[in-house]
Amino acid sequence: MTPFEFLAIAISVIFGLAISRLISGIGLAFRQIKSKKYYWLHGIWMVNMLILLSANWWSLYAWSKFENWNIIYFGLLIIYTISLFLISDFLVPQKLDNTLNTKEYFNDNKTYFLVLVLISLVVDFFETRSLANLDLRPIPKGQLLVSSLLSSILIINLLVKKDKLNYVFSVSFGLILITYLIFGIFLIR
Repeated sequence: MTPFEFLAIAISVIFGLAISRLISGIGLAFRQIKSKKYYWLHGIWMVNMLILLSANWWSLYAWSKFENWNIIYFGLLIIYTISLFLISDFLVPQKLDNTLNTKEYFNDNKTYFLVLVLISLVVDFFETRSLANLDLRPIPKGQLLVSSLLSSILIINLLVKKDKLNYVFSVSFGLILITYLIFGIFLIR
């Protein structure tokens, strides 16, 4: 077993747990929509994070060609993976039932969640630079711009208390992320 395979198994288990949690939260959302109890801002962020986690899991493969592992690269990927798992932990409660007040839960955890997403964007920036420096993958076009935009949206979401503005910025986060993934990574090489 190569060092990458060893690390990829551990990271994939953690990513799988995080994605499983988000999917369970989305399932709860569908159940609560019928009873009109659901807080849509929470749902938007779950979808955003499902996309972010899936894209980051996919991008892990770029490390497969790397052979000179050390504690710095190992630590970088572990910190990144832990931050992404904690995002799902603060976004989706462990106990999922129809009595959950998703608005209250989201607002109680919003600061932790948004700060963790911000940390993951910063770590992603360095992880992408590491891949480029090691000639494992080029830096996707527009990464600095997109990271700056997404970080700005997170900071605004931390500061703004009005739901309507948070909805706009949360949807914007998702649209920017999807656009970046489609054009910056998959279509433009």
